This record gives sequence, C-alpha cells and structure tokens, in this order.
Amino acid sequence: MHARQIAIPDDVGQHTTLQRPDYHDAFSVPPGALAGLPAEAVLRRVLEQSRPALRRFVRTGWRFGLGFPLAPFPAPGHVLGWPISASTPQAVTGDQRSRLLTVQLVLHTSDHAVVFATFVRYEHPAASVLWAAAGPLHRRIVPALPRDAARGHR
Repeated sequence: MHARQIAIPDDVGQHTTLQRPDYHDAFSVPPGALAGLPAEAVLRRVLEQSRPALRRFVRTGWRFGLGFPLAPFPAPGHVLGWPISASTPQAVTGDQRSRLLTVQLVLHTSDHAVVFATFVRYEHPAASVLWAAAGPLHRRIVPALPRDAARGHR
C-alpha cells in the first residue's frame, strides 16, 4: 500500500482554521484496516500506536526541534501531545504553536481514503529556515504513519 502526496481536497481544507499557510501538504492512503473508524480513532492509531521508536523520534522533534509544548502522553483531549481543536466522525484537527510556527494537522476519513494534511504558518522570519530543515523529514515520516496504520501495523 502506497501513500501518495495529493493536492489538499476541499473536504479536508475546510477543517483548517489556519489562514494563509506558508506550507501545506496532504498524503492519502486507502483506508485498509482503518475503514469505518471515526477520524479521531484513526489519528490515535496513526500517531499513538506507531512504532515506539518512531513515536519517540516524532515527539522529540516536535518538542525540541519545533518547540511545541506537548501534553504528556497519554492525555485526555490530546493525541500524542497535540491538543484536539475539532473532531467529527470524518475529520479531526490538532493544533500546535511555538514562537516560530503555528501548525494544524487534519486527518480526514472517507470510504475510499484516509487523508493526512499539514498546514504550517510562519510566525517569525526564522521559521522558514527551521521548516527548510524539518520539512524533508516531515515529508518522509508522514506518509509512513497512515500507511503503516492502514496495514494494521503497530
């Protein structure tokens, strides 16, 4: 099963409140083992039940690389330390903000795809340099997360 990068679908983009993002992407996988689950359950499976080493790497990057104030894991109302700002059966949005960046993650489910989208707004001129370093890692790791979850890997 291959995760593919796609343009942000309208039904995904409507779940972000981030105005004029400086960066955005979306990756899509067939639902596989995730079919029929509510979006928040899918996001929990994608992030919280990923391989432990990958989960630690991601949390470390978020906290120390991007400066996000993560909640402890696990914590109610959060997914892998990210506060959930909106949740419906089809979509869930998580928000983080540091001095440099504001980021929203949106996971959207449908009968034919799970779409994981990221929206980034630079809050400081140094953010573009930070994202230039973090972006390639992001584009390598993010497609693997929903793909592994859709396969049923934990």
